[in-house]
Amino acid sequence: MPKQIAWNASKLGTLFGCARAFEYNYIEHIKVPIHIRTAFGAAIHSMLEDFYKKNFKSAESFINKWSFYWWLVCENDSTIIKPEQQSYYNSIRKRYSEVYVHDEKARRYIVNAYKRTGKDILNHFYLRHKSKPKPRDFEKNFNIIWEGFKLTGRMDRIDEFKGGLCISDYKTDKKLPKKDDLLLRKHHQFTIYDRAFKELYNEKLTGIFMYHLRSGKIIPTIRTQKDFDELKQTLEKAESIVLKKDFSPFYGFHCNMCDYLRTCQKREVDSKLIETIDQKEVDLFWGLEDRLN
Repeated sequence: MPKQIAWNASKLGTLFGCARAFEYNYIEHIKVPIHIRTAFGAAIHSMLEDFYKKNFKSAESFINKWSFYWWLVCENDSTIIKPEQQSYYNSIRKRYSEVYVHDEKARRYIVNAYKRTGKDILNHFYLRHKSKPKPRDFEKNFNIIWEGFKLTGRMDRIDEFKGGLCISDYKTDKKLPKKDDLLLRKHHQFTIYDRAFKELYNEKLTGIFMYHLRSGKIIPTIRTQKDFDELKQTLEKAESIVLKKDFSPFYGFHCNMCDYLRTCQKREVDSKLIETIDQKEVDLFWGLEDRLN
């Protein structure tokens, strides 16, 4: 009997990174603003999908579309949107929710820095791929049953390669991994893609690649039976956690990068705050009262 949760690499990463964040996101479905880093990756993916769906006449027109799109993604004030842009803006807001940065005082600088990075990525992508054949598939959604588990996801592109087909996944990360990098070699995302490919295509899988967009480098990886066994073990553990509703939080400095930080702060701290020592006593002990006066 198929399991109830449709698993993907993102859900697994969230669950084992912090089960409480998983509960907020995938069980309670709490909507929160998303970090600009996440929004940037999604926006670049959307632009690359448009690259193959629309006929951009030049790199300049492609970049201009990016500049406008990125502005709408990051603009949280709907009152400044022109009436003729409102429908498009609403569709973007529905997808991206509200976008936040770690330092709102530097918001304009941060937004523009991502904008420049996006221009570089998309300009190089346009020049490399404009004259090349389209992929066999791009943004290929899948929902499969594997070993009794529901697996879902989206493969960025499927291309013809060495008498078969290859999978490539776009990444906007700053770090360029080596082919023996631990995460590239062991991440469940590529393992799930391998299994999905076997279900969807009656052709030989001749390559799995990470397409590092900032550098333009293509890094190969492989998957073996050991990876499939490890994925199954991970899925079994994940199902057990959800069945037991064991969504215990894991607190650490990584919380500062979590979209659910404010939710956790409100539920776990603010609503249960107990003042055990008067702040004036603390200041007096440490000799801070002189500096405060």
